[in-house]
Amino acid sequence: MLRPLAISALALCASLTVAFAQDELHPCETMGSTVETTNCYGQAHEAADADLNLAYKLAITAAKDVDNYTSDTAPKAAIILRDAQRRWIAYRDEACDAEAAFWGGGTGASAAFLACLERLTRVREQDLRRLFD
Repeated sequence: MLRPLAISALALCASLTVAFAQDELHPCETMGSTVETTNCYGQAHEAADADLNLAYKLAITAAKDVDNYTSDTAPKAAIILRDAQRRWIAYRDEACDAEAAFWGGGTGASAAFLACLERLTRVREQDLRRLFD
């Protein structure tokens, strides 16, 4: 009974790491070894994080502009956005810890964690871009 459960968990993790498009593999999915895959996802996450940081800077600037034109008693968009971003980072990290846990501490856990970080970071970047585009 444990073997089908383990296979199901691995299949779930594999489906969770495919992030680009429904029928397109992420470039890191085609790497040869676990080390190569992990390194690839690490670099992909770093690039996604840089894009997210830029989107956040633009969104916070837009929020401060909104704050300049609203009354002093209105909720401050920049403060709300800052607090939301901090909470999102905590959520992202815990969600990715949960995905990595499905690998049971195996060699794929690091790649799964980094793939999750990249995927969720890309989604958050797009969410932030909607605030100022």
